[in-house]
Amino acid sequence: MIREWKRFYPMIIGILCTLTPVFGQDTLRGQVIDSGSRIPLSFVTVFFDGTTIGELTDEDGRFELPMRRIQLPAVLSVSHIGYEPWQMEIADGEPVKISLQLAEYEIKTVHVDDADGRAANVKEFLEQFMGVDRWGRESTMEGTEYLFFERNNRLDTIRGAKAKRMRDMALPVMKKVTWSEDGSYFTTKRKLTFTTRSRAPLLMDLPHLGYKVQVDLRELYLDYEQGMRVYTGAFFFMPYEEEGERPRSRHRRNREQAYYGSIQHFLRALYRDELTDEGYEFFDLDTGLPYELDMSEHLGEESDSERDLQGLKGLNVGVRYYHNSAGRPVPPNRLGASKRMSSLIIRADSITIRADGTFADRQMLFGGDMGAKATAWLLPADYEPSR
Repeated sequence: MIREWKRFYPMIIGILCTLTPVFGQDTLRGQVIDSGSRIPLSFVTVFFDGTTIGELTDEDGRFELPMRRIQLPAVLSVSHIGYEPWQMEIADGEPVKISLQLAEYEIKTVHVDDADGRAANVKEFLEQFMGVDRWGRESTMEGTEYLFFERNNRLDTIRGAKAKRMRDMALPVMKKVTWSEDGSYFTTKRKLTFTTRSRAPLLMDLPHLGYKVQVDLRELYLDYEQGMRVYTGAFFFMPYEEEGERPRSRHRRNREQAYYGSIQHFLRALYRDELTDEGYEFFDLDTGLPYELDMSEHLGEESDSERDLQGLKGLNVGVRYYHNSAGRPVPPNRLGASKRMSSLIIRADSITIRADGTFADRQMLFGGDMGAKATAWLLPADYEPSR
């Protein structure tokens, strides 16, 4: 995992959820058809991106989605095997008619050398996308046969004293290098970037959180030299249909564990100007000392449940999250409190953050504890913890 290299390297989590509140809308109705034949398409998945709200179209291609808990404008996503993914921003409850186009794929972009190489690519993708902790390892994914990969590697040559020292130490990595005939230097392959895309929807099973998640993956991009992980796509969360209080209680606890101290929690607290109340404190990454920063001074006025964070371009700061034994927030520096360490980098003069804990672009980079959490810890944008 990237987080094992440098603790505070930034990782970007880019999930395309565009949600802001408008009230008075009850239901969004629509129909999905084939763009060529104009025939209605049944069993098409229609959902509000990043939420638990969605359904399959009926035999006439029609759907109805409740909007009482949706914040507008919202991104409506449509996906079906064999068709191009479709998205549209919904600003009101007007009926929509959606035409899906048959997918066309450029086979030349699919780089698969052999079965072993593909298996290694799939393994690396799953580790980076879902995580290598227990939650990640025990999560599963269907549809990996639709993935295709692109790699960018570089051959490095190591000479002189460093090459001799590594040869004498007989490091395990030496199995992956090619020595010169006289033993004075060796070449090794260095990973630069790794990109994964999918030609059809994927289905994740997150047993610890109690969700099935349909993922229309646009791209997972890894930059090994910068320690950066970026994934973008549309996510539809389907809660387990459970019987019995015990599994419901376990998933409720795990969802709260995933939420508190997460990027989603941090951004919601920032939006409400409650960072201190929610257990957050900034610190200097070099000294570890508290960093005096009042983000409320940089928050613009609320507009349709969006606020602009302004004037912090170039900020590179640590973030401590203080919590009790249950993971819930406590005031910073409270006696006996536990803490988690993260980092935050801001790369734009203005960034739009939303009331649901999402943000509009990729210009906020999180590292450390918050940035290391993969999709096995992912929650829908309409999630609310119990109070």
